[in-house]
Amino acid sequence: MQKLTLHYKDAKWILDNKYPIDLFHNLKEFQLRECKDDQFPYWFIHRMPNLENLFLRDSLFEDVFIGGRNAAGSATHQLSQTGTVVQLKKLWLFHMPKLKIVCRKTLDPVLQMLEYLSIGYCPSLLLLIPSSLSFTHLKTLEIVSCDNLRLLVVSSTAKGLVQLTSMKISKCQMIEQVTMEKMKEKNERDQDEIVVFSQLKTLELLYLPALEHFCSGGHCVFKFPLLEKLLVKQCPKMKTFSQGVVSTPKLDFVITEDEGKGYWAGDLNATIQKLQSFEMALSIMMRTLLARQDGGEEKEKEEDVKALED
Repeated sequence: MQKLTLHYKDAKWILDNKYPIDLFHNLKEFQLRECKDDQFPYWFIHRMPNLENLFLRDSLFEDVFIGGRNAAGSATHQLSQTGTVVQLKKLWLFHMPKLKIVCRKTLDPVLQMLEYLSIGYCPSLLLLIPSSLSFTHLKTLEIVSCDNLRLLVVSSTAKGLVQLTSMKISKCQMIEQVTMEKMKEKNERDQDEIVVFSQLKTLELLYLPALEHFCSGGHCVFKFPLLEKLLVKQCPKMKTFSQGVVSTPKLDFVITEDEGKGYWAGDLNATIQKLQSFEMALSIMMRTLLARQDGGEEKEKEEDVKALED
């Protein structure tokens, strides 16, 4: 058996009935649903030493991986029991109404080799991970419909995303910027901070009504040496990509529609500014047309009433 889906009550039943510890040794993919506890059940996934893909959904966890001393102790116990420690490659977190953060304190050993992270429909999510942590092996990051999220990561965390090749943020109603310049000491405030997304090839920013910048910090220099595809769609408040310097040597245009239509105005910040101007002009034009149409309909109604009266 390599794939398994369980409701939490079934997982508890398996534990209570003391099934052999090696029952799930060959399991590669596990989905856990409808967990009503606020604590993630470490005791269960640590019976799956070869687990690679984990789906958690419809559950009430406030955080999934606590990190720190508890995680280290749990990993040590598992190593003594099974000879290995679970190190996930892919993680999905969906429909978790109380989830506020993925991991606290230190990066949990379970997440140290994570390559794919997808989070959706988690309305209480405030931050991906603390500023002191980063996913150094992460290649794909997708965030969808997390409406309380205002910021994804701080710049120090972004620096650690050295393997990230694809990032997609969609339908998050409150997000204002993707990353934020870290707090600096007084003697460092005039110094530029350089953030390099060395492997990022695809970036999608979709249906983000509050997004103003990728980063608002004027002393943050962003470098995207491999970025080839940037899709920006329905981000009406986006003024510039960043208030600091942005380098995108391989980017030829910004895509604004699913059909692949693009636009370029010499550099990324200038392009975003032009797109914003176009969107504003289009919005004004559409409102004017609708107003005229409504006015025409009202006039027709008045004429119809007058004809009936005559």
